[in-house]
Formats: sequence, C-alpha cells, structure tokens
Amino acid sequence: MHCGHHKQWSCVMFSDESRFRLQSDSHRTLIWRAPGTRYHQENTIERHRYGGAGWLVWGEIIIGSRTDLHVHSVTMTGHIYRDVILEQHIRLFRGAMDAEFLFMDDNAVTFQRITVAYSRLI
Repeated sequence: MHCGHHKQWSCVMFSDESRFRLQSDSHRTLIWRAPGTRYHQENTIERHRYGGAGWLVWGEIIIGSRTDLHVHSVTMTGHIYRDVILEQHIRLFRGAMDAEFLFMDDNAVTFQRITVAYSRLI
C-alpha cells in the first residue's frame, strides 16, 4: 500500500454485524400436504410468538487492529446500538486516535438515525 494511502486509511474504522435466529424471519413455512390435512399434527409447527431466541454478532476493523467479536443476545435497537457499540467501543477507539478518525458503519436502517445524531456528539 502506498505510504500516503496507508496514513489516510489508518484512521478509518469499519463495523459490521450479522444476525442469527433460531427461527425464520418470514413467518411463513411452506409445506406440501394432502387436501384436508391442514391441522394434522404432522403439518403444524410450534412457533415462538416473537421469533424465538437470536443473537447479534458484531466487530470493527481498522488497519493494523481490530476489536473483539461481540455477541449480544437481545433485540438490537438504535438506542442499544448507541449505548453499547458506539459509547462503549467506538468512543474508546476514537479517544486513542487523532482528530482524523472516521467511523464507517453499514447504514443499517435501525441504527442510521441514532448513528447520525451520535456522530455529532463525538
């Protein structure tokens, strides 16, 4: 990497997250069944009302470093994203960097408004 580019990118942190659920998000399960057998035991599926358990896994990378992989077992809202990810992790990293620090998230709709509002504070 060209020396000038390395310096420019050394202050940029990227973040990404993945969600894992024990059940489908679609609320639809397609099965083939014989006519008139809709409510037979073999054609019904027990389902948790609110989607069942799930996890959100996220981490951040920057040239020459990375954060630990974080696992969160509650529904991630914009406020939790701000209080847990931005406040507890990103702000600490920013404190160790110079004024050119830039945080790049993936613009997930859930977090977008909170991230923009928070970025004005840090």
